[in-house]
Amino acid sequence: MKKIYVFGLLLLLLLAHCAQQKPYTEIQQPVSKNEQQIQYLAEVIKMNSDAIDQQEKQFSGDLQMLNSKLNQIIVLQSKVSNLEVKVGTLDSKIEAQSKILTQLKSYPAVADQTQTKPKTESDEITPEKLYQTGRQYYVDKDFRKSISTFSEFIKEYSQHDLAANAQYWIGECYYSLDQFETAIFIFDKVVINYPESNKVVDAKLKIALCLIGMEQYTGALTQLREIQKQYPDYERLDIVRERIVMLENR
Repeated sequence: MKKIYVFGLLLLLLLAHCAQQKPYTEIQQPVSKNEQQIQYLAEVIKMNSDAIDQQEKQFSGDLQMLNSKLNQIIVLQSKVSNLEVKVGTLDSKIEAQSKILTQLKSYPAVADQTQTKPKTESDEITPEKLYQTGRQYYVDKDFRKSISTFSEFIKEYSQHDLAANAQYWIGECYYSLDQFETAIFIFDKVVINYPESNKVVDAKLKIALCLIGMEQYTGALTQLREIQKQYPDYERLDIVRERIVMLENR
């Protein structure tokens, strides 16, 4: 627009000058003072036009550089936002794990009765007796003592055939106490530490039920569908199907 304006001005000046000039005669008239001024003005206008062109080029280059920097800043802001989300998620997980560990440490271990009296064959605490004691506490709904007893069992007999079951029943105790996050943590231990146990699929089902209790319905539905697909002969598959239908019809 600036260039068009400059050349338009020059054209108007030339036309005005031509209108004032007398017709050419056979002999060329000498250049008048007005013509010299117009020529000088035209040179000044041309110089200004060239300067404007140079400034426009420089401005265009600076603008492109600024746009490039702005795009880099936007990319960096996106990366920072993603990192903040990940850090927040990790902080939440760490906080949840800390709460769980604090709760687990708060439960006292089962008292060692053998220190108060001589041990006889009938009084000897075997893994099976300790396990049954934990189960009885669970049946009696004394979930705190059941957790303590099963925790002692796992501590003393982590490689026993009943260790996976003991771990599972700890999760059941927390589930009964509506402590769903802690229950999921315990049931995960069954799946991870005892992958060959027949309690694995039960633990996975309980994880889905915990998610329902926490109103995390999408995760629960995904878990139930995986159980239905991976364990077609599961004895509690009717429960799995019922929960799937219930969640799909929400």
